[in-house]
Amino acid sequence: MKILGFIDRLYDKKISSKGLGLFRIFFLLNLLLEVIRIFRYRQLYFDPIPFLEPLSFDYTIPLLLWMLVLLMLVLGLFTRIMSIINYGFILWIVNASSFFEYHMNYTYLGIGFLMMIIPLSQSYSLDNLLKRKKNNFSLKKSQTSVLYYFLIIFFGVVVVYFDSIFYKFKCLTWVNGLGMWLPASLPYVSISSNQWLLNQEFLIKALGYLTFAFELVFPFLFFLKKYRTYLLFIGLGLHFGILLEFPIPFFALGVIAIYILMVPVSFWDKIEKLFISIFKSKYSKINTEDINSTTNERVRLIFNKWNLRKTQLIAFKLLITFFVFLQLNSTFNFPLSNGIINKVTNSFPSSKPFLNDLLEIKGTLRVFSHDFFGITGHGVFVDSHFRGYNRMFNVKYKGELLPMYTETGMPGKYLLGGSWINYTFRVNNSNVLNKQEQLKKGLIRYTAFWAKKNKIVLDNKKFKIIMKKISVTFEWEKDLLKNNLATPWEEVGTMIWSNNEATIEINNNKIK
Repeated sequence: MKILGFIDRLYDKKISSKGLGLFRIFFLLNLLLEVIRIFRYRQLYFDPIPFLEPLSFDYTIPLLLWMLVLLMLVLGLFTRIMSIINYGFILWIVNASSFFEYHMNYTYLGIGFLMMIIPLSQSYSLDNLLKRKKNNFSLKKSQTSVLYYFLIIFFGVVVVYFDSIFYKFKCLTWVNGLGMWLPASLPYVSISSNQWLLNQEFLIKALGYLTFAFELVFPFLFFLKKYRTYLLFIGLGLHFGILLEFPIPFFALGVIAIYILMVPVSFWDKIEKLFISIFKSKYSKINTEDINSTTNERVRLIFNKWNLRKTQLIAFKLLITFFVFLQLNSTFNFPLSNGIINKVTNSFPSSKPFLNDLLEIKGTLRVFSHDFFGITGHGVFVDSHFRGYNRMFNVKYKGELLPMYTETGMPGKYLLGGSWINYTFRVNNSNVLNKQEQLKKGLIRYTAFWAKKNKIVLDNKKFKIIMKKISVTFEWEKDLLKNNLATPWEEVGTMIWSNNEATIEINNNKIK
């Protein structure tokens, strides 16, 4: 009951809506940039074999329309209807490009859903400007419920950190303070050669433990004002570090946009005053309160507001409870873990059909919450991603490396966000020796895309498949990244294209 009372207090507390307006602009601008990239690489994302075996449905027009919707949302025009359309596009495009799915997609889904029910256009929007103009700029300063701020932070950041902690506790990398050091020491993960920093064992471990501790305490402290500034600076530092170090810029910038909601609203007031001091005489009208309402009108508005408050509070409490339940269902197996199920069914065989039905419902809920709200597990940069991942593959044509990786092995221009996850962990991965067909299909996909973009006709064309061996260790080691970058590429196979069809041969003796 205390939690429900806390929600009541958050709903009734009003603050400036400027933070929400800035969040809307930056978060959706980030999504717009991601969609522009998907549009540029749409054949790679959607065609079974880019250009050669195109999908029957062309995503060109839908992506262009989505970009237009996002632009209107950034400007704050027809915000409510555009946010609904935007959520529809997220559902459609994200699920259609599931082979390129990555962690930020879950955030887009969850935040996209919340955007349909949160008033995002009360500040810094054309909708608000038109509304004020209609009322002769006599409307009072725009304020909104602090609950809206907390909802976005909670489902955009808190649940991610909370869930990821359970993965980190089971990882030697994070428990030993190497959660930042190891991925930054692997060429296929890092985009920055910060060997000096990585060689400072005490400092890099301290940063790893700080990240671990930060994600552990954030869910329990973010709503307390006295800790908010500290959490804000640490969180911004963490995600700016991700932006500089790893090829997932839209993830880093998207979370940074959410952190805008933790900035004290007084800060935005000060910044705004610097800008409006030149259009000052006109803007002062906007901040005046409407004094033309009659007493009866005020009574009616208060009555309607009370009913609206009651209805919205019930709806938000149900929504929060439902989302928390879905996240717990995704995070924990208890009480339906395999061990518990086996013990119960051994003792009570007649319960097996009932428990099987519960397991099926649990699985269905996990799929539903994943596909519609982005609620899922958040095991990012865990041991299983890197254990045994000591081979990386690329393709070379006439001495030129295709832009999946650079000469040193760092991600090239083709690998960013979803395409980086796709090539690094689905085309290639730690189990690549047992999944060569998956590797071959991926190499064909990326080679076909590159050839078309470079106006190369795929007939009687020979490509070299090359491999770079790298070292992976779960104990700190000096100069690991430097040594991995220095490892040479070696030829391990060929890809011959004839009449737009590829034949691949890989020398298994060389890749073992």
